Amino acid sequence: ARTVQVSLRDYQLYNFERQAPLPLPTQLCSEIAPEAFKIIMLTFRQGQWIRSLCVRACNPITLSKLNQESFLPQEKRRQAVWRLENTIDSLRGRYGGLAVRRGISLADRALTEHDIKNENVIHPIGFFSP
Repeated sequence: ARTVQVSLRDYQLYNFERQAPLPLPTQLCSEIAPEAFKIIMLTFRQGQWIRSLCVRACNPITLSKLNQESFLPQEKRRQAVWRLENTIDSLRGRYGGLAVRRGISLADRALTEHDIKNENVIHPIGFFSP
């Protein structure tokens, strides 16, 4: 992705979106998340209640254009992080979304014990149907 987009909705259902370009095209969560956090901190007002938050990677490019041979130390580190993120994704795919978590998520288990992917149920009958 070349751009990160953040959507925020507050408790009064006021919704807005902000975008920012990434310094380099990336697919790494560890590079997209800090940019998204910067956007949130620039637009977030102290005391504002957030109902929903969405972070989206935009302006994708093909993997062949993303990967360039480089012998610089930071590029070797990016490749190692990419392999780590792929491993984490495969573990979550095999054993569920809670198989691998960040350490900070253990600070408040009430917020992080939900397996959002498995708990999301789409009901076949609409709420307002007769």
